Amino acid sequence: MAATSSQRVSSDRVGLHTLLRNATQAQHERLNRHVLLAGLLHPDYSLANYRLLLQVLYRLYSALERRLAEFAAGPVAGFDYA
Repeated sequence: MAATSSQRVSSDRVGLHTLLRNATQAQHERLNRHVLLAGLLHPDYSLANYRLLLQVLYRLYSALERRLAEFAAGPVAGFDYA
């Protein structure tokens, strides 16, 4: 029995997810050991570290969102963020 279009898309997504997870595993492990992230879930995580982490993440995501907005405004045929 032939796979339907939705089955092919689903298996492609799983494949891409696995590929992406495997390709970025080392970076994620390194981030998890970073001083600002390592203790985040511990009750003694300092307010100062939490503030610093939020500042760092704000700078990162505000720059990323600007670039994504530029990309979305460009000539990207068939790409819908909605």
